[in-house]
Amino acid sequence: MLAGSLLGGGLAIAVGSAIYVIATHSDVSHAQTTLNMQLDAEKDPNDFCYNGPDMIAGRYVANMCALRKSNDQDAVDSAKLKRTLGYVGIGVGAVVAGVGGYLLATASSARGSAVAHTRLDLWAAGQGTGLSLSGAF
Repeated sequence: MLAGSLLGGGLAIAVGSAIYVIATHSDVSHAQTTLNMQLDAEKDPNDFCYNGPDMIAGRYVANMCALRKSNDQDAVDSAKLKRTLGYVGIGVGAVVAGVGGYLLATASSARGSAVAHTRLDLWAAGQGTGLSLSGAF
């Protein structure tokens, strides 16, 4: 029962994360392009957001150029975080599914042996946590 749940749940997490990564694969490049456009505008002396020597500070502030650049950088950071979390989901799902598959494979091959039970424990102590998998013969 536990092995099947781990296998199914792990596959669901991995597949769901993969779909998420595929659906959002261009978010980082779009956000980076927007930020690059803002940074290029700050280098152009003819732009209202020019941020170099001889800049007109009032124009830069009035056009909220710093806020735009900050929002663009936040969008890049957010897209990168979401992409990383998607990859982590794929990895965690694959590991969980692998453990479930291993448990299913060893349980079916051990039917003739004298395995009394398999036990999975989660624990937390202080700042540490852990996972323990054991079987009794």
